[in-house]
Amino acid sequence: MTRPLFERRHYEAIARILHDGLVFKPDRWEVSAHIEFLVENFAEMFATDNPNFKRELFLKAAKP
Repeated sequence: MTRPLFERRHYEAIARILHDGLVFKPDRWEVSAHIEFLVENFAEMFATDNPNFKRELFLKAAKP
C-alpha cells in the first residue's frame, strides 16, 4: 500500500481555505455553486488518497 500524499493538517488547511473563500452575496450564487463543486471534488480526491480520510468531517468544515 502506498503512503497517502496528505495528512490531517493538509485536509484541515484546505477546508479552511475553501470555507473562508465563500462569499454569500445576492450576485454571487453562481460562484458559490462552483465552490460547492470544488469542495465535493477535493473530498473525493482525499478519500481516494487516504482510506482514513473523514469525508463528512471535511465537508462540514469546508461548507458554510
